[in-house]
Amino acid sequence: MTSSSPESIHETLEFGIGATAPDPDQLSVYASRTLEIGGVDFECRVIGSSHYVHAPAIDFHEIASCRSVAMPETRTVSLVDGCSTERRHDIGPVSCTLTIETAPLDAFPPDRSFDLAHAFEADAVTAIDARADGYETYHTYTEFDRTVYTRTQFEDLSHP
Repeated sequence: MTSSSPESIHETLEFGIGATAPDPDQLSVYASRTLEIGGVDFECRVIGSSHYVHAPAIDFHEIASCRSVAMPETRTVSLVDGCSTERRHDIGPVSCTLTIETAPLDAFPPDRSFDLAHAFEADAVTAIDARADGYETYHTYTEFDRTVYTRTQFEDLSHP
């Protein structure tokens, strides 16, 4: 996910959510899988700078990136200072809540089985796991002794 070289260390992680897609030519995809959540297919990708989730049927896009993202709604999280935040998003007929929490690196559950995961290097992992009403992600950053956990929870996917 990250390298220890000074040029590649980013101190923030930016989350974007909305009905517009990031430029796909700018994404380096390391792992991908389609997951069904609430009867809707979500295309999940571990990308070079974190994750990208897209549900074409409901025109939903979420990206987490160490680079700046051009999305209608964004939230920047400090990997140095950490944070805990929750924000509701209304995207057309779909509403969701994005919860972001940071914790020490050892908060990552290494023995847990995930629906999609990629290890960039030892202890530098991005993982995505489907839930009945949304999905969770984990991102680990060894250079900051930080685990970033997110939970995207949809109110009702049965009537988009």
